[in-house]
Amino acid sequence: MSTTLTATVQNQGRVWVVSVEGVEGTTLVRSPSHAATMAAELAALHNGGSPEDYEIRLDVELSETWRERWAKVREHREEAERHRLAWRRGAHELVTAMREDGLSQADVAASLGVSVQTVRTWEALDIDALGER
Repeated sequence: MSTTLTATVQNQGRVWVVSVEGVEGTTLVRSPSHAATMAAELAALHNGGSPEDYEIRLDVELSETWRERWAKVREHREEAERHRLAWRRGAHELVTAMREDGLSQADVAASLGVSVQTVRTWEALDIDALGER
């Protein structure tokens, strides 16, 4: 049975400082991807046992600049998702209207410059599953 500990990782220039809850001292790593391994080794040295006895949860503390940039990335990702849902809904509604006006899937595909498979995909979309945005 392993012991779960939280390790905090903070950037200090070209190195990252790793501290583990309940463990005195810190260790340094060159990248956050190595932090869990080093934190487990630090815990084993301090508390006994082997590094495999410790499950490490990482809390990577980003600099203010990185946090702000990450917030912008998340904002853009959410906006892109809203647009993706809108175009899928719009494509479905357009294909449905064209089919109701008597066009075949092949006619719709030729009119829109897409493949018949794309028309089938858009026509088969479950609009209710896309959710309202």
